[in-house]
Amino acid sequence: MARQARSHRLSKTLSFKAAHRRAQDHMQASDKIAIAAAIIAACAFFATVWQAHLAHTHNRLSVRPLLVWARERTVNDTGTEVIFMLRNCGVGPAIITERVFLVDEKPFLPPTDTKDEVEAFVRSVLGSKCAWHLRAQGLPGLGSAFPAGDSQVIARIFFPNHSLQMVDDLLAQISTAEFRVRYESLYKERFVLLAT
Repeated sequence: MARQARSHRLSKTLSFKAAHRRAQDHMQASDKIAIAAAIIAACAFFATVWQAHLAHTHNRLSVRPLLVWARERTVNDTGTEVIFMLRNCGVGPAIITERVFLVDEKPFLPPTDTKDEVEAFVRSVLGSKCAWHLRAQGLPGLGSAFPAGDSQVIARIFFPNHSLQMVDDLLAQISTAEFRVRYESLYKERFVLLAT
């Protein structure tokens, strides 16, 4: 009896496998085409998603700003002029979110009666250490877009009767003075420039 039951289960298993094999063998051409179309559609979907990701990455990089701090020096018979400027060497505009002068890593707070923050900062740093004249100054506005390829003079200082070496020595003495700019790209990526 046990032998008959085993034989019956075996024949059921074999008949199921045979029926399954027959179904696979008799798959119609339309079924094969439908499966191939589904595979192709899935591949096309993933290729489209990947291409969209690459395009988004490219677009972010194509508008990335890069602010740099530049210092130019000019020497003539009457003295030395130093120009401190901000340049955007990136390919996109920089949205200025913060710009602050620092002394000993702490924000410089100009006197309340001061109209010009740059002049107050230069006065506090240089003071009466030497003769100097602030010939030009400026700051980018908060929330403003600083265009790619543009530059702005932050301070243009003339040191009468000073050689280049004397000015370099003086600037080395005030190395605790810094200028920090926080800015964003059009895609809201955040960057910081810390200039000394």
